[in-house]
Amino acid sequence: MIQFYGYKTNGVWNSVEEINANPHFSNDVPGGLRIVDTNNDGSLTPEDRVPLGNPYPDFTWGITNTFQIKNFDISFLIQGVQGIDVYNGDVYYNETVKWNKAYTKDRWVSAENPGNGKVPYLKLGYDICLTDYPLQDASYACLRNFTLGYTLPSTAARKLKLSGVRFYVSGSNLLYIWGSSYKGINPESRLTSSQYSSSMISGYQRGGFPLTSTISAGFDINF
Repeated sequence: MIQFYGYKTNGVWNSVEEINANPHFSNDVPGGLRIVDTNNDGSLTPEDRVPLGNPYPDFTWGITNTFQIKNFDISFLIQGVQGIDVYNGDVYYNETVKWNKAYTKDRWVSAENPGNGKVPYLKLGYDICLTDYPLQDASYACLRNFTLGYTLPSTAARKLKLSGVRFYVSGSNLLYIWGSSYKGINPESRLTSSQYSSSMISGYQRGGFPLTSTISAGFDINF
């Protein structure tokens, strides 16, 4: 079973004075992530690393139904995943962080402008990739499919010398919802090429594309 392992963090260092007054690594600087002294020995060492999560969902779920109201028919499929963690490698790449406001909004800029105290200033200080910062809750819910149809009354169809006519509008991935802790653009995306194809690596995400939504319309004719 795979698990994520590394350092827990507790926000961002705000000043040199704060760093000097607490256990810290030699390369810690204001704006960098604050590592937690998990074993409470007064210093930060590799022994402070702990299990941080895993790439397996607590459960997956879905609901589907089809029902009819007079000449209208409606069908839908809603699907989701709950309690799954991903390692979002995009946090390390400036070209991604630059364009995604989730990584820059409320970030630390200075001691006078510390943001929300949780978002570091890019990659200052201790290596963020060795901490829980890239780990994000990728739980989601998605409206996979929704179809609305209308069947022409049989009397009207017969006038057209047809046995049946149905018009429909259908859409896929029309609604996609995830929690605020996920900062990417597609919680289902995973990188599985190159070294990431290893069975010992799972849940790594980088450079994901957004999920495509589609809408189509058409009609069925029975002669």
